[in-house]
Amino acid sequence: MEILAAFDEIFEQFDVVRAYCDPPFWQSEIDGLEAKYPKRVFRWETYRPTQMHAALERMKTDVMLPESQFTHDGDETVGTHIRNAVEVARSGQKYLIFKASETQKIDLAMSSVLAHEAAGDVIAAGYTADEDEYVYY
Repeated sequence: MEILAAFDEIFEQFDVVRAYCDPPFWQSEIDGLEAKYPKRVFRWETYRPTQMHAALERMKTDVMLPESQFTHDGDETVGTHIRNAVEVARSGQKYLIFKASETQKIDLAMSSVLAHEAAGDVIAAGYTADEDEYVYY
């Protein structure tokens, strides 16, 4: 399967510390990745309102805060997916993101939030890279 081959290539090329994967429609593949890369690949269900709202707020804060050190590479497709995402309130004050329409994709917006959450969790756990810079996807 192409997805599993892509994971293998990424894990060979980079020092992957943590990867969060949203399991709908590929639970078995994630099972295999968790077994192959223990303590580095984790399920992270995006349908959990409390956790997803917190991850969205963390990302929004880090992107919007003027003194934030958050940077990005300016990828146009990611930008389009982020602009396609709309906040929809659920469970009182919590919101999640959804597509504005069925034809608009938000996959890269969601993966950006998960990657940002994984990077933040790794830093909070005390991981320090050998280099001053790290990259997450």
